[in-house]
Amino acid sequence: MNYQNAKDAFDELKNFEGKATFKGEDTVITYFVLLPKQDVEDLSLKPFLEQYTASGSFEIEGNHDEPYTIIAINTDAMKYNNDTDYFLTMLIN
Repeated sequence: MNYQNAKDAFDELKNFEGKATFKGEDTVITYFVLLPKQDVEDLSLKPFLEQYTASGSFEIEGNHDEPYTIIAINTDAMKYNNDTDYFLTMLIN
């Protein structure tokens, strides 16, 4: 998705930090990250979390002409999800 659309969705998704229902299951979303899509291709969560420490959602800067995506991270379960189509349905419902 283009940067501005991803940024707008990211700003709204920050309201879902904490306990949320994700795909019908109760879960915890520690925070969301807005980042260039290419950065997710071989993402390994542990090194990612060692490099980026945060107490809330954040953005990783990149070339705004490139596609961007959003990931939701659960640090307790050491999992992330980048199903942006589902994230957008969360905003509509």
